[in-house]
Amino acid sequence: IVATTKSYAETSPVLKDYLDKLKIVPNAVNVSLYPQVSKKENYVLYAGRMLSYKGVESLLFAMSEVQKSVDLDLVLVGDGYDKRLLEEMATQLHVRAKFTGRLERSMFIDTISRAELLVLPTQNRLEAFGIVLLEAMACETPVLAFDTPGVNEVAKNGGMVYSSTQELCELILELHGNEPLRMCLGQRGRKAVEENYSWKRVLDSMESIYRAVT
Repeated sequence: IVATTKSYAETSPVLKDYLDKLKIVPNAVNVSLYPQVSKKENYVLYAGRMLSYKGVESLLFAMSEVQKSVDLDLVLVGDGYDKRLLEEMATQLHVRAKFTGRLERSMFIDTISRAELLVLPTQNRLEAFGIVLLEAMACETPVLAFDTPGVNEVAKNGGMVYSSTQELCELILELHGNEPLRMCLGQRGRKAVEENYSWKRVLDSMESIYRAVT
């Protein structure tokens, strides 16, 4: 049985009974596509579908507090059924937010590479890994993610996890005010992607599993 993270499998009501058969093979990205950009711009990024279970509302609440004390914009990339509702919510909370919709691939990579940090706010187990975390980490963009199984295991390689909207607000402010920490997390994330989440590493792992069972 192959799972993308150990923590997700261990907390799964199904997989937890088969841990003796478990092999961990994570998702991967093509590291060469993502530039290492140390000079970041003044915005927090969310990239994903605009759906209720993604937790974007909590990010909007956090940014409404963050923007009361610092000049830091919010950029949201993606589309979905709840996009209009989220736009209305941002307006009601007086959040400076730019909803870009879906972006062409090269433009998306440019946007994620220049972000000060990326937030993955999903609190639902439907988010089991978070490939966008790898994409950000490959660009040396530090990440913040809600502390859910699977996602937290990935995020800790190049950022931090949080368990409440208030903690998210505090971490955004902390990272915004600490460029050396952001750079350290970014460099650590890039190294983790190169060593553990490259396609070569993942394909080698899968081939090894296939050989073992044939």
